[in-house]
Order: sequence, then structure tokens, then C-alpha cells
Amino acid sequence: MILLVIVLFFSGIHAKFSSIFSSPTSLVRTVIGLCAAIIFPPFFLFIFKFFSIPFSQYELIESIFLGLAIVSAMPVAGFSTVWSQYAGGNVIFSLQLVLFTTFLSPLFSPWVLQWMEKMISGSYALDLHAVIAKRIGIFLLLFVIFPTVSGSLCRCVLKDLKLTSVHYIENTFLLLLCYANSTASLPKIFQQANFLFLLTVLCFSFIYCFSRFYVGNIIGWLFHYQEDVRKSLVFGTGMSNTGSALVLANLALSNHPRAIFVILLYDVIQLFVGLYMLSFFQNQKSISLKINS
Repeated sequence: MILLVIVLFFSGIHAKFSSIFSSPTSLVRTVIGLCAAIIFPPFFLFIFKFFSIPFSQYELIESIFLGLAIVSAMPVAGFSTVWSQYAGGNVIFSLQLVLFTTFLSPLFSPWVLQWMEKMISGSYALDLHAVIAKRIGIFLLLFVIFPTVSGSLCRCVLKDLKLTSVHYIENTFLLLLCYANSTASLPKIFQQANFLFLLTVLCFSFIYCFSRFYVGNIIGWLFHYQEDVRKSLVFGTGMSNTGSALVLANLALSNHPRAIFVILLYDVIQLFVGLYMLSFFQNQKSISLKINS
């Protein structure tokens, strides 16, 4: 939890409260972005569960669903603003998605998990209920909202702070956080050597992650948003705060290492899909510049 606080504090440094109010933004656009970031992840999981009904007796399907359910209940990742900025997105809109989903997470996260609890059975449903019973709202308030707000206020005070060095420090502690959480699940996973489970987790996690990124692009085209807003929406809907999901899973799901492993693998897949989308947008930009020149 200490590592999570440090990571989110440095993530909050990228999010300046003053930047959100520095330029007028559309309230409808913000609401649509929030709905996409909050509602679509559990909706995709519902579809995943529907198509996996014939295989619901297998334990691996339940563990995958349990891990991805916790991921879907988390707010937008703070570093999505950096990725959006690199892709040429709307920084103000990205900050709105991060901060508003973070502030609303004590309200919508328990609701999402309660909805997911009805889709699974047995010990997995009991453990998911235990996550809610762990007072997830207080956890998000103390270990997600408080460090993020503290980092943002620190950025407002230290205006000349170099964000490049902050980014390296944040990545270092994020790596330590992933390593510390992986020690609880990886040894047991590799002792079992269940390659079918690894392959199934890889396939479902990739499909789920890519769908989350792509839905932002679809919504942007449907509502005829500008290109920079559409890019920010892609990273906002695609990137979850997996660090918080890992810590929460280790607190309440220590007897389900498979579910923790699902979150770990999803974190890696999320980075690779994010890199792909970043390179795609950058290639689009370079092609358009060549055409204009």
C-alpha cells in the first residue's frame, strides 16, 4: 500500500487542478467520456461471461472473470494523460477523465463489483463479496484519492518541477509495486504449470483490453469529436489503475493467486496495447503532415 501511495502521488503530479478550469470544456462531452470509462468495461465483461457460459464449470474462467472484474472497477490510470499527450490528445479532457473517475471511484467501484458478484458463483462470489466488505470505498479514498490529490496540489506549488524526472521515478516505483504483488501469485502459478490457463488468460485479457481501447475510438467517431479529444478518449477508456487493483486483490484475494496473476498479465497487455495505439496515432500524424506539406 505504501508503494501504491507513492506511485499515485507521482501520477497526481501530472494532473494539475488548475489546468481543468483553464479552458472551457463541454459538459456533455465530459459526461459521455465518464460514462464510457465507467460503464463500458463491466459491459464488456458481461459479454465475456455470456459467451463463456458453456465453460463456466471450469475454474480458470471464474478466476479470469474475478481478476478482470476488479480491473474494471478501478478508475482511469493517471499515466493515461501522459500517453494521451504523446499521441497529440486533449490534455484537459484526459485530466478530467482521470480526476473525475478517481473522485467517483468510492461510489461506482462497489456498485460495479456488486453487479459482477451476481455473475459468478461458489468461492469466487464469496471472495468478490469480501473485496466489497473490505470497505473498498475507504481503501480508494485513503490510498487512491488522497495521494492523487496530494500530488496534484504539489504540482500547483512546484510549478517549475521537471516532469521527465518525475516520470522515471514513477515508473521505478510502479515496477517495484508490480514485483511486490507478483511474489504472491507467480510462484504458485508456475508450480502448477497450467499452460491452458496461461493461454486462456492471454487471449481473453488481450481481447478485453483491445476492446476497451477501441470503444473510445468508436465513441469519438459516433459523436464527431475532434481528433485530439478522440485520442484522449481512447486512452481514457483503455487504461485502468491496475496498481490499485493489484493491491486490493492481494488484500482480499490472497487465496486466489490465479486472479492476481490475471491482473498482473493485464497490466502488461495494457502497456503493449497502449504502445500500439500510441504508434498508430503518431504514424497517422506523420502521414497527415506529409500530405499537407
